[in-house]
Amino acid sequence: MKHFLSFFFLAIGIWLVGGILGCLFPYYIVESQGVSWTEYNDLFLKIGTRQIIISNLIVITTALLGFFTAGITSTFILLINGFICIFCLKSILPFDFNLLNKLGIRCYYIIFECLAIWISSTLGLMGLPHIIKLFTGSRLHISVKDLILIVIAYLISIVLIVVAGWLEGSAITMLK
Repeated sequence: MKHFLSFFFLAIGIWLVGGILGCLFPYYIVESQGVSWTEYNDLFLKIGTRQIIISNLIVITTALLGFFTAGITSTFILLINGFICIFCLKSILPFDFNLLNKLGIRCYYIIFECLAIWISSTLGLMGLPHIIKLFTGSRLHISVKDLILIVIAYLISIVLIVVAGWLEGSAITMLK
C-alpha cells in the first residue's frame, strides 16, 4: 500500500504536468485551424453515455497496461488527459459563460473520471520496478497481495468510470 500511494502521487504529478502544458498551449492555434466552438459543441452533443463509458474504459485499461510497458502507456494517458482537461476548461472560460452556467454543478463528473484514470495509471506505473527487475536479472515476484490490490483498484476504477460516464452523459443531455 505504501508503494501504491507513492505511485498515486507520481500519477497526479504527471497529470499536472499535462495540465500545465494545457494551460500554456494557446487557444488561438486551435481557433486558427478554422474550427469554432459551435462545431466542437455540435460534435460533443452527438456523443452518448454508452460511448463515453466505453471510451473511458478503454482509456483506463490502456493505462493499466502500463504495468507491462514500464509505465509508458500510463504516462502517456496521464499527460494527454491532464492536457485535455485543463486546456478545455481554460478554453471555455473566456468564451462561453452560458455553457459554464448550463454545465454548472454537472462538471463534477471530471472528478470521478480523473480519479479513475489516476488509480489505473498508478497500477500501470507500479509495473516499472518489476520491469527493471526483469532486465537486471533479479527474480520477479508479484505477490497475491499485489494481485488483489490490482484487481480491487481496477474494479474501483471501473465503477468510477461508469459513474463519471453517466454524469457526463446526463450533462450532455441537459445541453441539448
